[in-house]
Amino acid sequence: MIIEFTSAIGGLKTAVELVRGVAAADRALNEADLKLKLLGAVNEMVTAQMALVDARQALEERDAEVERLRDALSIKGTVVLINSAYYMVDGTGRGSGHGYCMRCYEVEHRLRHLAYGRLKMGDSAFCPSCETKYAYAGVYPIE
Repeated sequence: MIIEFTSAIGGLKTAVELVRGVAAADRALNEADLKLKLLGAVNEMVTAQMALVDARQALEERDAEVERLRDALSIKGTVVLINSAYYMVDGTGRGSGHGYCMRCYEVEHRLRHLAYGRLKMGDSAFCPSCETKYAYAGVYPIE
């Protein structure tokens, strides 16, 4: 991101120098030289604009990552691992409700509900997002 800002500043400085050169030039500049210098200035400004767009995108990505990490930190104390799934902590400090995918929480720091089959032994729960499968022997809704 710093590289993009440095590039943009350098491009703008070059463009300003070219425009100042055109403004300071006497009548000795012919039309072709004038157009060449102006084209160079426009080219430098376009390069600077592209660098600023890249920098803005990098800032937006960083801000999204910061927000994601804030969300992950805010839910850290509200879930508990039971067997192979995470559950919300109730008022007594115990897990309750439907399970969340262990892989999604530990790798991506996102709570994603598990999908349950017909709740019979032998069926499996799975995460609709990452498709991790869980045996009912270890993952079940807690009432």
